[in-house]
Amino acid sequence: MAKPSLVMEHGGGEKLKAGSAEYETIKRWLEDGAPEPGAADPTVTALEVSPRKRVMVPGQTQQIAVTAVWSDGRRGDVTATARYDALNDSVASVTPPRPVDRQGEGRHARSSIRFGGQAAVVQATLPFAKIDKYPDLPKHNFIDEH
Repeated sequence: MAKPSLVMEHGGGEKLKAGSAEYETIKRWLEDGAPEPGAADPTVTALEVSPRKRVMVPGQTQQIAVTAVWSDGRRGDVTATARYDALNDSVASVTPPRPVDRQGEGRHARSSIRFGGQAAVVQATLPFAKIDKYPDLPKHNFIDEH
């Protein structure tokens, strides 16, 4: 606990903030003797993310909500403890507190979310800005208007 919280200096940097919820969870688990999961313990069977898809414009961010479904039927919000990875962070990034942040244009950006051995994907569509490429062309019928 001392190394990842930088109470004891080491080359890996701070990985776990002392006093954080994650730190306290690991500390309690260690104090309980670091018990292994039991065969009868519920496991995560699915992740539900919301929204799964979103069209975004420049400057927008989108908060992602993540719900875990356990084998015993229990459901719970795991947004704060899930792992988030942008699959193409030149288009959109995923940063705490877990929004999708639009970076580029004209692509589908996907972010993977993992928790309890399960994974889900969020897709953000980042369309190009509207371009009036040929504004001076004559319009002869209703199709030319489009």
